[in-house]
Amino acid sequence: MYYDRPVKRKKPEEQKKREEAARDKRIEEKRKEEKFSLLRFFFETPVRNPKGYQEEPGEETENTQSPRKKNHLLLKACAFLLALIIVFSASLYFLPVGIFASYEKSQYLADNEVPGGYVHVLLVGVDKDTTGTSRSDTMIIASIKRDEIKLTSLMRDTGVTIPGRTGTQRLNAAYAYGGIDLLLKTVNYNFGLNITRYAMVDYDNFPKIIDKMGGVTLTVSDAEANEINRNVGGLLYMDVQKGNIPYDEGYALYQSEILAKGGENIRLDGLQTLGYARIRSLDSDYGRTNRQRKVLSAVINQAKNHPLRLIGTAQTALNEINTNMNALEMLSLVLKGITGGLPEQTRLPASGTYTDNGGMFENVNFKENHDYFVEFLMQ
Repeated sequence: MYYDRPVKRKKPEEQKKREEAARDKRIEEKRKEEKFSLLRFFFETPVRNPKGYQEEPGEETENTQSPRKKNHLLLKACAFLLALIIVFSASLYFLPVGIFASYEKSQYLADNEVPGGYVHVLLVGVDKDTTGTSRSDTMIIASIKRDEIKLTSLMRDTGVTIPGRTGTQRLNAAYAYGGIDLLLKTVNYNFGLNITRYAMVDYDNFPKIIDKMGGVTLTVSDAEANEINRNVGGLLYMDVQKGNIPYDEGYALYQSEILAKGGENIRLDGLQTLGYARIRSLDSDYGRTNRQRKVLSAVINQAKNHPLRLIGTAQTALNEINTNMNALEMLSLVLKGITGGLPEQTRLPASGTYTDNGGMFENVNFKENHDYFVEFLMQ
């Protein structure tokens, strides 16, 4: 076969210089675009005025702002990002030694990697029963990549094999036996995953984080409102019993926390949000985990709508969260997570992959659940 390669004619020196200068200019413009894309996300999103809104005389709109005001906004944007990075980085020096110790992959981790380019973090909410025994009441896999986050609840009543233990036991028992280390091993061993990162919060500290964010907005039914009131009363009663607060103060706080009824777009404070997440008697484990995912979605939505509050929330959250990620890694994941839309959600085990005996999900087909999880990530 004959191959005839066209002859390249040499370009005049002056033309080459012009093309090189144009190329360098395009590269520089692209670099600037990447540098300020995050700033535009936070500060240049157009604000839609409510229906019927009329501009006041002399009011400046987005299109009539003076260059001086726009420069002032840019300075504020730079100051915000700098402060955010400083808060996350400086927090390393104030946290207990060892809180960011890296988690080593154990012998129980599956060989197969889950595809999709996601970073997976096991989010764990730890609760204590009346005897003071800790248990992992909430277990959610947050799968994060640029502009996208997916949430997968792990049902606490799932019958699993706990490494080092005999028989089939509930998934949430793994934390009681061996803490977060054994819980990670158990999740990976049974579902064929390879999760190494975790973030854990004690329910006692959860309200502080929500309050620092300014609360969350949720749709609450009348039945859920009653359960929130009951749970808040129980939490405050335990605080009084432990001597954390006097009786009169606890009673007054309870009266101020009561929800008269449910409704759409109800603003819940930290204690009410915890009461919502702890609802157990209304329905099954499905209903509880669905509410917990709704809370997490509401937190993400609050962070997206009010990014400046992240500064105040960052130190509070880092003081109350136990994790093996360093501060800059957490910052990266937070920024990736809040730049996308609202999270897609699912649960494991999936319907039709287990037998429900009324108390524990038995005969779970973990291979089918692994495949279901991968399919959920790839869709």
